[in-house]
Amino acid sequence: MDVYLAIAYSLVGACACALVSYRFKRSQTSLFIFCLACLVGLVEALIHRFLGIDLISQTTIMITPSYFPSVVIEGLLSYLLFAGCIHIDTQVFRRQLLPILMLALLGTLLAVSLNALGLWALSFGIEVPFGWLECLLLSAAISPTDPVAVLSLLKTVRVPHSTSVIIAGESLLNDGVALVIFTLLKKFLTVQTSQVTNIVTTFVYGLLTEVLGTCLLGLGGYVLYRILVKQSRYANNTDKYMVLSSLMMVNILYIIAKTIHLSAPLSIVFFGLFASRIIQEMAVSSRQKLFAFWDMVDELLNAILFFMIGLEVLFLMTLPWARWLILAIVVLVVFSRYLSVYLPLWLSYGKNLNMKMVNLVSLSGLKGALSLAMVISLYGHTPAAQIMLQYAFVIVAFTIVCQGSFFEWLLTQQYKK
Repeated sequence: MDVYLAIAYSLVGACACALVSYRFKRSQTSLFIFCLACLVGLVEALIHRFLGIDLISQTTIMITPSYFPSVVIEGLLSYLLFAGCIHIDTQVFRRQLLPILMLALLGTLLAVSLNALGLWALSFGIEVPFGWLECLLLSAAISPTDPVAVLSLLKTVRVPHSTSVIIAGESLLNDGVALVIFTLLKKFLTVQTSQVTNIVTTFVYGLLTEVLGTCLLGLGGYVLYRILVKQSRYANNTDKYMVLSSLMMVNILYIIAKTIHLSAPLSIVFFGLFASRIIQEMAVSSRQKLFAFWDMVDELLNAILFFMIGLEVLFLMTLPWARWLILAIVVLVVFSRYLSVYLPLWLSYGKNLNMKMVNLVSLSGLKGALSLAMVISLYGHTPAAQIMLQYAFVIVAFTIVCQGSFFEWLLTQQYKK
């Protein structure tokens, strides 16, 4: 199995879809790539079924359960998160810190709880074992907003600045929180029933340890990065020095986080938010070169990621589709998202709450590759993994296509003069 050949195929497919999007001037490139990849997957499935010809077998290696979770969570996510963090306006972020934290912590926990309760009720209509733990795991995977999808959307639409910072800040933090929740819950799949007495204590302790540990690691990375940036005055090429030092720091933090068993994505989110202040203090030339480099990384990895998401349809073609159940789950996720946004924002702003902001933040709750990667990582751990992937893919597709398209329309309607 040639992994490098699979990467080459994926790059060709992703870049080809992106070039078509640019050629026809599609505003939401990620949405266009996803739809085109779904079409490619459907055509490939039909050709393979009726003609027996496998055209993209090498590409599909990257979306199998053996590779997809590690490619997304261990590979691409850290770079994409840092690329998103460095564009955050730190002054506005500090002013909006309360609603961002309320959405990322309380909102995520509320969404996970509501979705889990709804899934547990709906699970009685499913013909496979779907216990309370599977409900919690699927809920943890589909509840958070995907920062890659959200940040990609914010690049193509004009959102009021303070609202865009809230949306971006929430998406960057709550995916890390949800990933930690999912990882902790996944450990309980191997726990015997008699050992679940201390599950709440273990879960809360693990959650606090992960969040505090990753925050301290991100802060430590910030201190080291500031020292590196101060040494740039001795460099013969300051612009390249800044780019390479940021790239090195992302990888250093990833290595340390994996070594001490902390969440690498959440560590890099904290580091990126701390480091964005340093970057904003850089010389204009260095900052522009740094942004240009990470924007290119972001654009390329985004294209690969949405291409891979679209191709996941290949693994779902042969599964039975319970239409009413899928529709019910989509409605459940939309309802849970709205409630988990409204309550934290109401607690943050009280009577001054702007319902236009609530509507925009709710609609910005796009799901993406992270949700699929978390569910796919359950293969081999629970017999319900395949049907969980089916539901997760439908939710991802619905949010990217329907919510992503409706978001731009709602924005123009709410803020038109």
